[in-house]
Amino acid sequence: MLLYEAYKDLFIFVLMKVYIRDTTNRLYNMNSIILIL
Repeated sequence: MLLYEAYKDLFIFVLMKVYIRDTTNRLYNMNSIILIL
């Protein structure tokens, strides 16, 4: 049961890192489009 909790925390951590990176990339792409315009 403790192992499950640890894996759940790890999964959420990885998910958040991926989400933050994706959001950062999206913002960066939007800024690039604005700069091009």
